[in-house]
Amino acid sequence: MALTKLIATDLDGTLLYPWHPFSVVGHKNAKFARRFVADGGHLCLVTSRGLEFSHKVARFLHEPLNAICYSGALIYRDGQPIYEAFLAPGIARAILDDVRGKCHVAILYSKDRNMVYNRKHANPWTNFCYHGYSFFLGPQREHYSSSPKIYEEELAKDRIYKLMIIVGFSKKKRQKIQNLVASLREKYPEVEIGWNGPAVEVAPKGAQKAAALSFYLDYTKIGRDNVLVVGDDGNDVPLFAAYPENSYCMAHSTEEVRNHAAHIIRRFFDLEHVVYPLEEKHPKERKKVTK
Repeated sequence: MALTKLIATDLDGTLLYPWHPFSVVGHKNAKFARRFVADGGHLCLVTSRGLEFSHKVARFLHEPLNAICYSGALIYRDGQPIYEAFLAPGIARAILDDVRGKCHVAILYSKDRNMVYNRKHANPWTNFCYHGYSFFLGPQREHYSSSPKIYEEELAKDRIYKLMIIVGFSKKKRQKIQNLVASLREKYPEVEIGWNGPAVEVAPKGAQKAAALSFYLDYTKIGRDNVLVVGDDGNDVPLFAAYPENSYCMAHSTEEVRNHAAHIIRRFFDLEHVVYPLEEKHPKERKKVTK
């Protein structure tokens, strides 16, 4: 019997790590997740990804969708929406106009279209790389559109969950990301602005992972002491801060992110020996690092 009632997990770099060319979730991660749920546990996907892909993961695990999508702008419980928030009217266009020329590409996530960017706002090399990267993701790819027409239509509807402003992967770009986060927070205090790998994320005020998980726990009446949180990137740091004793970070994450978590694990399925502590220790389990 599992001692933990809920695991709140990020997707990319966590539940989906390592990437598998023919499977949405790797075998060992999926096996542990299914066992945990079969024993009465709750698995909540806490992700910056969209609703469509979150449904895909839930179907792969043979479970109803329990997810915090778009970093907190949309919450599902047992396959039904229980919370939804959009960026304030006009704010998405203002921010997108502001960051043009400061990023490789800016993507919007809307209610009617999962992912949209304007290919005319990106150079040919960026367009080529983005299409290639999406193809490379295989079963973990999300559907998207690069149509300028659809992009303008979605902006006009003003039903946008989140913006993803992709800046770059290098150390120099990481500093640029932090500078852009700081300047956007100062200029647009009415939205949530954070960072996730090579990108800046913009979401409605209050829509961030820790606040969304708190809402989810209140809704399901699960106590905070019965929760484990696990992630690997900057937008998971608020989760680590909110659940400091039960925070787990992936070992491949940057030191900047790892420093915020109480424990380090190599793979998502390493949590099996945290959730089921009376069982024999896995021979490859990495020693916990407690701050």
